[in-house]
Amino acid sequence: KTVGSQAKWLGYIKSETERMTKLTNDLLYLTQMDYSEAKIYSDFNLSETVSNVILTMEAVIFEHDIHLTDEICPDIIIHGNSGQIAQVVMNLLDNAVKYAPVKGTIGVSLKKTGHHAVLSVSNSGEGIPAEHLDKIFDRFYRADKSRSRKNGGYGLGLAIAKAIVNQHNGKIWAESSPDGTTAFKVELPLVK
Repeated sequence: KTVGSQAKWLGYIKSETERMTKLTNDLLYLTQMDYSEAKIYSDFNLSETVSNVILTMEAVIFEHDIHLTDEICPDIIIHGNSGQIAQVVMNLLDNAVKYAPVKGTIGVSLKKTGHHAVLSVSNSGEGIPAEHLDKIFDRFYRADKSRSRKNGGYGLGLAIAKAIVNQHNGKIWAESSPDGTTAFKVELPLVK
């Protein structure tokens, strides 16, 4: 065997090892979410958390030639774990990047509606068929099985987001319009 072919195989093994490590970590995280009673919660500025996640993702979004728009209402305060909520925002943005087409758009908005903060992360693209909208938060579920390998995941990001949102007494859901725009919405109670 040539050095080149051996290097190629080592590359495959490394890539698969990284995928399995992420899978294991995600499953451990979900198990911890299921059984953890230890909640380290405090009041925090959700607007700043969302803005910080957008900043960390801007380079990746730019690399994918995707246009980002954001509308973040300032000083929205909620009670919870800021690190876990940042994970939700990161997972939703990561998902949007994976499924937005080149030259597509991603929109992030955060606003107050009544006694709740409502976060929306949307992307242009193919959309999600209506029959899949309720199932996409299930562990390992994929509306399009052929995309799982290409995009390097196992379908746990949305399950993790749902587990975190549920622990924060919130709601998470998806909407998809006929023009192909998909939006993930998260509703969290405001600090009274």
